[in-house]
Amino acid sequence: MHDLLREAAYAQGNAELAETVLSLVRPAVALEVGEGTSVYGGLPPLPADVEWPVYRGRALTLLVRLDCAALAPLYDGDWPLPRDGVLLFFYDDDFGYREGETVPADDYPASAGCRVLHVSGDDPERSAPDGTLVIPPLPLRARPVPSVPGYEEPALRQAWDDHHLDVMYMCMALREVLPEPPHLLLGWSGSGVASGHGRPLLQVSAEEGTAWGEATAIEFLISDEDLAAGRFDRVRHALDVA
Repeated sequence: MHDLLREAAYAQGNAELAETVLSLVRPAVALEVGEGTSVYGGLPPLPADVEWPVYRGRALTLLVRLDCAALAPLYDGDWPLPRDGVLLFFYDDDFGYREGETVPADDYPASAGCRVLHVSGDDPERSAPDGTLVIPPLPLRARPVPSVPGYEEPALRQAWDDHHLDVMYMCMALREVLPEPPHLLLGWSGSGVASGHGRPLLQVSAEEGTAWGEATAIEFLISDEDLAAGRFDRVRHALDVA
């Protein structure tokens, strides 16, 4: 795959820019419905002393459960996440809407209406609070993939200022080479919608059991500092809208 990326980059005719973009390629893990130990939807294995996460008084919905031990060996680099247990990604299925209330102004473009928890995964699955959406569970298979930055990324700002059309065509050409998995762990943003609010921790598209209207994907965002320290309590999320 890396050879295909290099070939596509140099085919654009700007060797210096090709090297700049290729140097920014990040490792990632693609996730899609199939046999695997990670799960889209379902119920969380929450320890007895961990409360079900809420946002603005409403219980959140479990979106994805990631099996850290199974995913770590697939990452083509220094794995920045826990090597054991599971990561649970919750989100507000109403995206902050509360009848008769105004959505907080600081919820855009990146919202705090989500939670990411790291637990052992050894506890039994807990039933959801009454009225909480439960997405029918779908197993996820995983594979390693490279991830290419979008042309709007700040990391390409200098190159953009000098050769903005070349940068655009270069990034588009490289992304056409890569498969587009429905869900991506780590890597670069697929939309750039929340640029400046952190790097993507997980990008998730709608599957059976979810209905997000014009939103086509949810990006869970984390700062480089929090990712390096293993702090998930400040993760935010943003919507990719068609």
